[in-house]
Amino acid sequence: MRMDLSKIKPEDLYYQYCLTWSVDGYAGTLFIRNEKNIKNEKKEEFYFTINNHCGLLLPKFESLYLSFIKWIVQPAFYKISKGYGNNKVGTNQIKDILVKVPVDKEGNFDIEKQKEIAQKYEKVEELKKELTEKLDMLANYKISLE
Repeated sequence: MRMDLSKIKPEDLYYQYCLTWSVDGYAGTLFIRNEKNIKNEKKEEFYFTINNHCGLLLPKFESLYLSFIKWIVQPAFYKISKGYGNNKVGTNQIKDILVKVPVDKEGNFDIEKQKEIAQKYEKVEELKKELTEKLDMLANYKISLE
């Protein structure tokens, strides 16, 4: 689906590699946007807009691996969504979340370590999915005693 750029104010167009989250609905669910635009090229193919049902987190440093950030921060976002009466996750609720990011010997963010940790989270998630599918299969298994 293509956006009609003539109907969108330029300041409402985003193109960056970033995280967004659902404020309500799937409150607290994080999404990585534009993984193929790590250099933040302002090209039409990367454009998206947000609204009052979505939040936006733009990384301040190029050496942050957003998949790592997503895995580390996601539980805190879900906890917040369950802790508020209206189940919304706005900027006021997330402003104090702190994330420990691995650093190298020079004190810079260690992107390779972030990738390694993110891959471990992804592997665990993959295993959980496989186990769930197998449990569902076993739960629906029928034995005939005839």
